[in-house]
Amino acid sequence: MATLLTLPGNTVLPAGAFTSANFTFPSGINSVTTQFAISSADLADAAASMTFELWRETSPGSGLFTFDHGFTWKGGAVSPKTGLAGQPSMTVDVGPLANTKCQVRLTLSKSITSGVTVTSA
Repeated sequence: MATLLTLPGNTVLPAGAFTSANFTFPSGINSVTTQFAISSADLADAAASMTFELWRETSPGSGLFTFDHGFTWKGGAVSPKTGLAGQPSMTVDVGPLANTKCQVRLTLSKSITSGVTVTSA
């Protein structure tokens, strides 16, 4: 497993919409995992929500992006498996992502404090 990106646990993700700079996943990987570590106060806040989306370029050099995968997280939710507030995480098979320009799009209802770790396998 290789770490592709790490943001510390005290990173403030601001409210509103955000689109990252373009980046390219390396070749030779089979899956990518995005793991958030949201602060306890923000986990418990039912007014907090986040939509995470990863978009990929439709063809090399086109500059046009299409939705690949994502999730929506809502604060104050409790996992039926653990009885605890859940930390958002998603693992996807790489498929067309290797050697493809991508971008992350986040939409947050309010600012949250979170770490982010992206790994590949």
